[in-house]
Amino acid sequence: MTLAEREVHIATGRYTKAKVSDTAPNPRIQYIIGQLRRGGAEQQLYYLLKYLKPQAQVVSLSQGGYWADPIRDLGTEVIELQRRGSWDLSRLFALTQITKRFRPDIVHIFLDNIPGLYGRLSALLRGHFRVITGERAETAIQQAYWYQILKPLMNRAVAAVVSNSETNYRYLANRGIASEQKLHCIPNGLELDRFVDKSKSNSGVQLWPDGRKRTLIGTVGSLTPVKAPEVFLRTAARVLKSRPEIGFIHVGEGPLKEKMIALSRELNIQDSVLFLGQYQDIPQLLAGLDVFVLTSSSEGQPNVVMEAMATGLPCVVTDAGGCSELVRSGETGFVVPVGSDGDLADRILQLLHDNELRGRMGMNGRGHIQEFDVHRMAERYRQLYCQVMSKELN
Repeated sequence: MTLAEREVHIATGRYTKAKVSDTAPNPRIQYIIGQLRRGGAEQQLYYLLKYLKPQAQVVSLSQGGYWADPIRDLGTEVIELQRRGSWDLSRLFALTQITKRFRPDIVHIFLDNIPGLYGRLSALLRGHFRVITGERAETAIQQAYWYQILKPLMNRAVAAVVSNSETNYRYLANRGIASEQKLHCIPNGLELDRFVDKSKSNSGVQLWPDGRKRTLIGTVGSLTPVKAPEVFLRTAARVLKSRPEIGFIHVGEGPLKEKMIALSRELNIQDSVLFLGQYQDIPQLLAGLDVFVLTSSSEGQPNVVMEAMATGLPCVVTDAGGCSELVRSGETGFVVPVGSDGDLADRILQLLHDNELRGRMGMNGRGHIQEFDVHRMAERYRQLYCQVMSKELN
């Protein structure tokens, strides 16, 4: 194939044209990430490596993590650095030496936060200027203030800044954290064929331990402050006052676990809330729910909401990050203000009282989420890498 006109999606909804060579060489890419825990950004990195199949090396600034071995199974080198403290010059030195040996064409700091400073400094020390940074959450909440102050200056030296949601794209542009010429929006991708329509399948599992059939409201996320699990429990308490037969399920681990178990007792809902911890088969679990809820105070573009929609679940979510880009309020679910357990409970009760509405919203959501196919996400990154290599950035 010859040069082709490719469309690169940006957050304003417009499309800009950029010439990209389909015969361009496959660049060597070094991916830098703070850790490889079981998180949404780490899962997206795995998907990108799996479907793009670049010549790649992944450097994790921490040891261990759920995604390290699956990435190795793809044939990608994974190097895990030992973390000795918040500021560790030995890690910077090690990363610089790794970059020197690998000689990447592109350094992609997949999740830019304070550990991303290591990647920036390492590339600078090596005289490497094809650097891409990733912004995958609301910067104002997730990153230190001093880092935000420095970031506009640091971003002058990078080739591109990638956001995965329109909301964060607008934030970055409006605050001058990155110029619109360097900003790109590449939404998350999903392996759609892993998720079956619960309305047409019996693949759900009996999640409640006593074996009784219950209508189930569930969420998936770490038990950390940014996911606001206390809002999930206070929402559950409100719903249970009207519908005591309902069950609530939380999937995920985190430092707030014991505190949340104690809060469920304080609210006297401990018999109606099940903390499942880590759960291996998320598609099967989602197929056992009736409504999905997300109570986060900050998000990028949450994978789990996409997965719930792919399952055909109506979603009630807070207006955090890119949630409102996924859930079309009143059509595929409801979007409510951050922290409002009252609004969350009202919308859940509305869905519980109207089976037809639940079904229609679930079906609409499953249709909408087809736009977020993982192959499309990988192709958009391929286009961006070609632009960076050819210096034809928008």
